[in-house]
Amino acid sequence: MFQIKSLPFSFFTSFFSAVLSGVLISMGFPGDTFPCLGVGWVQPIAFVPLFIALWQVCEQNRVFFLNHRISKSGVLLRAFFLVWVTGFVCTAFAFFWTTKPMVHFGGLSQLSSYCIFLLYCLFAGFYWCVLLFPYHFFNT
Repeated sequence: MFQIKSLPFSFFTSFFSAVLSGVLISMGFPGDTFPCLGVGWVQPIAFVPLFIALWQVCEQNRVFFLNHRISKSGVLLRAFFLVWVTGFVCTAFAFFWTTKPMVHFGGLSQLSSYCIFLLYCLFAGFYWCVLLFPYHFFNT
């Protein structure tokens, strides 16, 4: 049987898994151009890369915490960061269109609308942390 434990997970691999989850989640939003393709069947499997990365963080918690190489708060920060990256990427890809109404109806410049949108994406990523961060506690 396939074992996830045998996969070498580095920080880069976990980060890539979080970005991949964000892109897959945004593909389920309605639209006709990438990343919003309106492919609803992707939604049930979109969280799988993120959950594998979080599971790996939990495994590192068990191994490293026993060897006293990393504190429990460091592992929690890694899990928190991975979930935040997924939320940031999903928000940035799924709601990229919101800058056009800011320019057209709000009278803002494109640069200021992109800065506001980036700030929104930074804060919207924390919603995902509130939503998915308890997964870490149930898996430990």
